[in-house]
Amino acid sequence: KMRSLVALLALFLFAAAQSPAVKTSISDKSFQKIVDQFMPLVDSKLATITVPDINQTVDTKIGKVQISLTDIIAHVAPPNVGVSVAQGKGIMGSISQLSTQVDLNFDFNVVKIFSGRGSAHVTTTNGNVNLIIDIVDQDGKPALVVAGNQIDFGKLDIKISSSSGIPSWIENILVNLLADILKNTLQKTIQNEVATLVQQLSDKYLTKMPTIVPLDSHVQVDMALAGNPIFNGGFVTFPLVGAFQERAQPSRVPPFPPAPMPDEMGLQMVQLLWGDYIFDSAWWAYGDLGVLNFALTDKELPAWFPLRLNTHSWRFLLPELNRRYPNQEMALRGVMAEAPDTVITPEGARTEAMLDLHFVVLNGTEETTAIIFRIDFTSSADFFIDTPAATAGPVIRIGAHIAYGSCNITTQASTIGPVDAWLLNDTLAALLKGVVVPALNKLAERGVQIPLAVKQFELVHPALTYAQDYLVVETDFTFIA
Repeated sequence: KMRSLVALLALFLFAAAQSPAVKTSISDKSFQKIVDQFMPLVDSKLATITVPDINQTVDTKIGKVQISLTDIIAHVAPPNVGVSVAQGKGIMGSISQLSTQVDLNFDFNVVKIFSGRGSAHVTTTNGNVNLIIDIVDQDGKPALVVAGNQIDFGKLDIKISSSSGIPSWIENILVNLLADILKNTLQKTIQNEVATLVQQLSDKYLTKMPTIVPLDSHVQVDMALAGNPIFNGGFVTFPLVGAFQERAQPSRVPPFPPAPMPDEMGLQMVQLLWGDYIFDSAWWAYGDLGVLNFALTDKELPAWFPLRLNTHSWRFLLPELNRRYPNQEMALRGVMAEAPDTVITPEGARTEAMLDLHFVVLNGTEETTAIIFRIDFTSSADFFIDTPAATAGPVIRIGAHIAYGSCNITTQASTIGPVDAWLLNDTLAALLKGVVVPALNKLAERGVQIPLAVKQFELVHPALTYAQDYLVVETDFTFIA
């Protein structure tokens, strides 16, 4: 009863806190590389900006001046952009050497004194923009939010051209008016353009990132955000749920929580921390669905296996079985007594499993379970990361190669009297090596495949190391187009 209460408590805590089983950390150098990749798009969006017409009446020392600015077109030259991650604040974007060329037409009227029209060419240089971009959890997906947006154009150089002839003293007043009006308007316009561009990039790429990844007809992986990203010095960490689910019952989760992990611990551009929970939740889901169970008749038994599924074939190892059921057909049924457990330590990884192997005697339509052997076995797990090409789209895959290690066999139940299980150790170990482990490998080697939001993406020098209860994957990346 106490174990049941502990399991229920763990299940409740996991559901309430949604602790992450996967953490992806991206360095500010990575963000700089991403920004550099997108700069041609940014430059094209900001290259030509249409500014709304302006109509104002302004009080001056010579009286009220009515001014109308139309056909305002701003051309922004490609600026320099720097990116960094500020502790607890967000991604800091610094745009420097911002230069603009603005052309416009104007009409003005100095009440009861003078009126005229003309055009103006405005130049700004060495402007700068300081951005703070937050990343928030929006229905399990990351979303970019502009949390701060300051812009300074510095001094505006304005040249006026008019065929109507404007007195110099009025021209000076007009230049000052244009400087004040345009500076505020241009700043607001470019601030809005930058905010819109950030939102468009967020909508185009981040909102398309899948949070639920179907793997087969049985299970899917929940890779939604488990909370808001964490801004550490130099890194942004994305906490992800990282749990396998039964597709028919996605609300069912394993009765154990993920182990805690640090946010980041390396120096590479991108770091992925994969807790053993994601792999254990896979075994749990497949086990709960019965996918890990198997049944073998003699036709399905590999030809290399030394014994056939007939009681006569087992007469030397299990003489009482053949005496009770002489020369009868058999079947072997494997039932996972518990879901396999993936254990990750700094020294490596292994998979531990507990299998109940049923020796079933077949007599026409009747079946009799004669013996049940409990097999506790351990296999090594050699994890790998790659980007397989033979998929519908670009993905990152983390999988494992499982190799048989050792086993311990005991008799769980018998209807034919005492059975010395150790006599079958070599025979059943061969069955594990040749049948059970390859079946587990089909699932393990397929691994967890996470589609990428950007197709032109390639890992560079990925390295995988082992820590206590989680894997650490460090990699650089490049854009291939």
